[in-house]
Amino acid sequence: MVVTVFFAILAFAIAFFGTFLLRRYALSVGLMDKPNRRSSHTVAMPRGGGIAVVASFSICLSLADLFGLIDSFWLFAALMPAWAVAIVGLIDDLGHVSARYRLVIHFSAAAWALSFLVSGHSGFSSAPVAVVLLVSGIVCVSIVWLLNLFNFMDGIDGIVVVEALSVTVCSLILIAINGGLDVVGFPMSLFLMAMMGFGCWNFPKAKIFMGDVGSGFVGFAMAIFILVTVLNDLLSVFIWLILLAFFWVDATYTLLRRLFTGQNVAEAHRSHAYQILALRWRAHWKVSCTVAAINLFWLFPLACLANTFVHAEAVSLKLAVLVIAVSPLFFFQVRLRAGEKPC
Repeated sequence: MVVTVFFAILAFAIAFFGTFLLRRYALSVGLMDKPNRRSSHTVAMPRGGGIAVVASFSICLSLADLFGLIDSFWLFAALMPAWAVAIVGLIDDLGHVSARYRLVIHFSAAAWALSFLVSGHSGFSSAPVAVVLLVSGIVCVSIVWLLNLFNFMDGIDGIVVVEALSVTVCSLILIAINGGLDVVGFPMSLFLMAMMGFGCWNFPKAKIFMGDVGSGFVGFAMAIFILVTVLNDLLSVFIWLILLAFFWVDATYTLLRRLFTGQNVAEAHRSHAYQILALRWRAHWKVSCTVAAINLFWLFPLACLANTFVHAEAVSLKLAVLVIAVSPLFFFQVRLRAGEKPC
């Protein structure tokens, strides 16, 4: 317990003071995110603060491995591919990386992580090759989509921080109920504290932006936590879909809407539902707090309900709860006209 508290404080401190130093450096060299007609902010802001999250989680996880507190697979399956995602994000923050090259790195990182995580897993080793390849392909696409949707949703002050913190806390509670903290509790706690340390500089009013280096890393880390908990039967994929519903519904609906209306989906925009709300309310913190409220008071109770279904009909019941969870979110997407062409 004492060791866990020490590492938690260390993760927070590295992220907090690291962000402070990164902000000063960004201001001194002019590494700024300048507003334009497609952005949701109105003043130039230092960027690249996500490096502090990467550094905090990496240092603490490496030290934990050095002292034998975690399994080494966390370094090889999670940290190394996450670094690749973070590095390509950093390069994109500093200049530009084409979507093609980013996707190559993202899929390579996803395949790397998956190969380590499923190695020796009975469900994969006993399945036909065709099934393994199909499932692996679906999982890799899901990982890449998750890390990219965190990037898409990182458009206003604090929204990624609020999402990551609330979803991580809620999932840790459910994992504790299911008796699985010894498997993922320590790494997820480090991630939680690293996000909290950075969040002090990003919410309620941002003093620095996370950048692609941070949003991609955060999304990839969340994907790894999902894989580990699902493969170890700690949480079902339905529960994760419920907890993350606000993000994936907004990102997916907006992308599909823009695709079907003939828009360039690779072009920057501000037609996500959360961006529309931020413009209407003229306050980013109100939207981010709304996301937290939805996660804690709507999605989390439904995830708790789904977590109680363990008998033969569990899949259909969890699917029903998922539909209940996302239905009002899709309704608000339509109501806010997310993804529509600007007038």
